[in-house]
Amino acid sequence: MAFPSFPQWLAERSDAQLATLFALRPALTHPLPTSFRSLSARLKLRESLVPALTQFSASTLAIVEVAARLTAEFKPCNTPELVEGVSQLAAAHGVRPPTGEDIDSGIATLVEAAVLYGDKTTGYLLLPDAARIIPGDFFSRGPHLSQLPLTDPLAEPINDTHRAIDSATLSRHIAATADNGFTVSRLTSTLLALIGTTPLPMLKKGGLPQRHATQLAHELGCDHTTLARLVSTATATGLISTGIPVPVPDDDTGGNYVAPTTLADDFADMDTAEQWVSLAESWLTSTDAPWRSTHLLESDSHSRRLPQLRRLLLETLAPDVLLTAENVESSLLYHRPLLLYRLEAEAIPELLAEATWLGLAVNVDGGYAATPLLTALLNGDDTLTEARDLIPAPTDRLIAQTDQTLLAPGPLDSDTAAVVTAIADVESPGLASMYRITEASLRRGLDAGYSADTLHSFLNSHIDGEVPASLTYLIDDVARRHGTLRVGTATSYLRSEDPALLAEAVRTVDSLHLIAPTVAVSSLPITTLLTQLRAAGLAPVAEGSDGTVLTVSAPRFHIGARRLTSAQRAARPRPRPLTEKEVDHAIAVLRATAPTAQPDDVVARLHAAVRAKTVVGVRYVDTLGHTAELRLQPLTISGGDLDGLDPATGTVRRIRLAAITAIVGD
Repeated sequence: MAFPSFPQWLAERSDAQLATLFALRPALTHPLPTSFRSLSARLKLRESLVPALTQFSASTLAIVEVAARLTAEFKPCNTPELVEGVSQLAAAHGVRPPTGEDIDSGIATLVEAAVLYGDKTTGYLLLPDAARIIPGDFFSRGPHLSQLPLTDPLAEPINDTHRAIDSATLSRHIAATADNGFTVSRLTSTLLALIGTTPLPMLKKGGLPQRHATQLAHELGCDHTTLARLVSTATATGLISTGIPVPVPDDDTGGNYVAPTTLADDFADMDTAEQWVSLAESWLTSTDAPWRSTHLLESDSHSRRLPQLRRLLLETLAPDVLLTAENVESSLLYHRPLLLYRLEAEAIPELLAEATWLGLAVNVDGGYAATPLLTALLNGDDTLTEARDLIPAPTDRLIAQTDQTLLAPGPLDSDTAAVVTAIADVESPGLASMYRITEASLRRGLDAGYSADTLHSFLNSHIDGEVPASLTYLIDDVARRHGTLRVGTATSYLRSEDPALLAEAVRTVDSLHLIAPTVAVSSLPITTLLTQLRAAGLAPVAEGSDGTVLTVSAPRFHIGARRLTSAQRAARPRPRPLTEKEVDHAIAVLRATAPTAQPDDVVARLHAAVRAKTVVGVRYVDTLGHTAELRLQPLTISGGDLDGLDPATGTVRRIRLAAITAIVGD
């Protein structure tokens, strides 16, 4: 019985089998194939085979490897040969072989995905390019230069390497994840505020200079690793970007800057739970690996496989079992070995650490478990409700203490937080935060336009109990000294009723020139002069032409929001599984065209023969136009020619590829 051609075999598949093929390889249907011949051509493309093989387990890929060793690209192999070959492969590399059921299941999967074609009666042929996608030393060395497991490591009963966790311990750790989410949201908001007032210049080759990153980490009160994660996640969410900000900074050097996008204003209007969910959703689909970067925002830290890897890694975690990073890695090595090929060893621990940092996973003594928020995120459920169940409701109440600190017993609402962060510095962040009021922080609040009366009224209405007398005195004292220097336009001027104080200011700022005992002028813009005077420890305020005090804030910089938000990213066109109606239509289109004879995939079969070092029959048209057949062992294919060894004569023969019509097996 003659083995059918690939298009003929596809045409003989049932409607249900074709529907399964479309579900396994959705890219085949965009656009819809118009015939079985065009469908077969797409199935053979490397661009189609790579994503198909990437979703296979190590045991299934072992079947592909064995089929290639059996030269199944041009000679059918049977199930017993595949079972024996996989067992030999496992023994050769010292790993446990998969069961016969696992191999049968793998063969069925490969046939469903049309990587193998045929049946148990006729045997199976392998698509010619499939084996070339698997690296030559893949099974001997593995993706991480280690042995590749051919059985699922997590299929074993729970033991010391992946242990159960009791519900009380898990609940306690899950409650703590809310603090993680709150901290990430708070630090992101602070990051946006800092680079919104002072955009940071980029290096010409890309990336943020190390000195700016160090200063930014210092101002945020975090380490470099946390800063890298913040910048990466904020970029993925579309909150910050690189480019030319609006307005252009006064000291512009002509390069690109890091600054917030216009989406940062929307982020500021969100409550903590919304911010947390927005950041988590964007992190899940991010292509950035911040641990790879020497400089923040370097372009070479991105990888297109990271979103798929993140999802698979998180799907490995369970809510009731603790898995170590080694457990997770070994499971992924079995289930998706090609996805992990040449992935750096630190990637899995780093991704688990990021998930814990974001509050999506819990870490109990080195063992990781999933949280309800992570489960909702992966399943597409209501993540916002899960986040709000973990985070306490916002409050506007404060507890004042005699050491000039304010305790917020829960996350503050946006209005209260705006005032508190303007007049106090965070001393102990978290869901219950501690803020410290100092002379410097009060000056910052007064500079922002809050008067002493406004601050007294705010504290009286938000503090439970009495406002400490020491705090009332501190506000009055700072407010009395605040604004004794006045800045106006000259380009700008500086005046004061205290000649000694004005003289000190002139000595401090080089651009100031004294024109009278109580007046000095400067060529600096008002905002720049205010900044320099305040940096020198003075407390000026701006005034209008009539002498009234003005609130002059530093300009807010932004860059157009070019990166997509998670919602926008989800709306982008991408290959998707067809609906049942679309599947029926696609199959009807295919059935309307009868499969036609198709020439052998000559070049692919010759490459397979070169790799297998096997002898094949080469059918070709000679120089006289006659059809001839020659048995050769293909050696090289280059320049449009095939060089092959004739085993009968021991000589090397050369045949033009264009003249070859078919490759014939034994």
